[in-house]
Amino acid sequence: MKEILTGIYLLSLGGAVNVYLLKAKDGFTLVDTGMKGDEKRIAKALEKIGSSLSSIRRIVITHAHPDHVGALPELVKLTGAAVWIHELDAPVLRGEIDLLATVPALTTLGLRDRLITQGLRAMGGGSQPTANVDRELKDGESLNEVYSGLRVRHLPGHSAGQLGLWLEPERFLIGADTMMNLPWGLTMPGKGLSSDWSVTKKTVHHLAKQDIKILCLGHGQPLLDNTAAKI
Repeated sequence: MKEILTGIYLLSLGGAVNVYLLKAKDGFTLVDTGMKGDEKRIAKALEKIGSSLSSIRRIVITHAHPDHVGALPELVKLTGAAVWIHELDAPVLRGEIDLLATVPALTTLGLRDRLITQGLRAMGGGSQPTANVDRELKDGESLNEVYSGLRVRHLPGHSAGQLGLWLEPERFLIGADTMMNLPWGLTMPGKGLSSDWSVTKKTVHHLAKQDIKILCLGHGQPLLDNTAAKI
């Protein structure tokens, strides 16, 4: 686990997906949960900093894809944490909308993207993990109870309600799957998993104008220097 800013920790779960822990007076907020079974990795990471799963007060989900919500049902059982998500992704998380109905039809995709999309169902163990939603978030909403100065940023495209978490003075963004920082460099998310590809690209163009200094993503290492130019 790596401390990116004071009280903001990055935890890479098996190198596949990142989750974040933000420390407040009343305990931790977990941002995303990784895949099914990753609650064990999260528990071990908290133990290393002298804490436990019982310290998690709330879970913010950036978007309702299986690699970000796979461990959510079990973590809710273990922690009793409240679940927050953007209002547009809340119906997917509750199971009211089939996730696969929100991504492109397989017949519209090339072979690579077809395979990735088929893997989406497999990541969820054959079904989409669901959970009750305690709070539906909106763009610009203040989350001072999570971290002083933190605000919600709506970053649509990869999902209709994908959200990020923004700290203005530090120019710091937890940017979900707006991009991925893979070993060969910064790249777009999977087209076959994105609900609207044109909006996905517009969101990246928008972020390119924000003079972001620190960008933390759902996949890959954080960008800590020359970040705006890389975007």
